[in-house]
Amino acid sequence: MRAEDGHGIEPNSRTRALLHGRQTERAVLLLHGLASAPAQFALLGERLHQRGWNVLIPRLPRHGHDDPMSEELAQLTAQSLRASATRALEISGGLGEKVTVAGFSMGGTLTTWLAQHRAEIDHAVAISPFLGVAMLPRGSSTGLAHVLRRLPNRFIWWDPLLRERQRVTPHGYPRVATHALAAVLALAEETMHRARTAPAAARRITIVVHRREPACNTGDALRLAQSWQSNHGGAVRVETLTGLPMLHDILEPGRPQTPVSRVYPRLIEIIDGIHDKEWP
Repeated sequence: MRAEDGHGIEPNSRTRALLHGRQTERAVLLLHGLASAPAQFALLGERLHQRGWNVLIPRLPRHGHDDPMSEELAQLTAQSLRASATRALEISGGLGEKVTVAGFSMGGTLTTWLAQHRAEIDHAVAISPFLGVAMLPRGSSTGLAHVLRRLPNRFIWWDPLLRERQRVTPHGYPRVATHALAAVLALAEETMHRARTAPAAARRITIVVHRREPACNTGDALRLAQSWQSNHGGAVRVETLTGLPMLHDILEPGRPQTPVSRVYPRLIEIIDGIHDKEWP
């Protein structure tokens, strides 16, 4: 995976492996968000590593280029995301006796897909998974993905006023491709459709929602949780983060407005499985 982080990849955006030189009791696979990079999980990964775990943070396809105006995201596909996440999970299986997968936004979508299909996951933690767009009706992801896929690709600025000047970290893109959004939404719909009739393969699943989430459709995340709870029983939980600002990226350590001091302890508690005894 590191060999793929060659020419054109921003140094801070390469795949990270925080290892103890041996297989540990637990390995954690961290999956970053859309238009971001492994650095998004750098600080959280270090804190999990300090708890004695091996941590793998892969660079997902078409991400992490040193040119912030790169058009690579326009080529992102659901197939490449599935393949990359599956390979990272298989590697993680050699790093720990048990594997926890945690992902944010697009990484959260991938986490739900892995949880649905891969039985080697002990605990899947999907943080603000991108299963639909906030403010749109629940369940609209299928139609939106179809429309975005059929239309010519367009790039959307995260901040239409600041545009390229909005880039406050060296590893993120200031804009996102509509075809990349379509790829992630296609994965979301695939998972949600499967979850309606089949139990998830992962042993335990936690969906983490942010009460003031401005970008991802929280209703879709709750709908997925309800489907899983119907088929998977008490092995599925929803945890709600409260008291946070209206901000999508609640993880990025490079942004001064990120509420790291409030978010990280709670996420570590969830990922760490401190309340494991309460699970069935």
